[in-house]
Amino acid sequence: MKFLAKNVSNRFGEIDLIVEEKQTIIFVEVRTRSGNEYGEPAETVAYVKQRKLSRAATAFLKAKKLYDRSARFDVVTIVWSNSEGEQELKHFINAFEVIE
Repeated sequence: MKFLAKNVSNRFGEIDLIVEEKQTIIFVEVRTRSGNEYGEPAETVAYVKQRKLSRAATAFLKAKKLYDRSARFDVVTIVWSNSEGEQELKHFINAFEVIE
């Protein structure tokens, strides 16, 4: 996996991480929480956020002339579970499809 960029902003939104793996561009949304009292962090990547990420990713691909590459959206969640800094990390591969 090759790191391409972090915190990429354009007029459509911000993408936390962009990496490349085997000719696939992966747009990663990272969510952190201090607990699960209000649900899983991945649940916060709802339709509106998915649409913003889709548009921001499309703009990035066009700007970098990478529109011929396959792409996917992953979500990484980190839940800090106690005061000793223990965390639970989850990686949701291909978490959602492009939303126009």
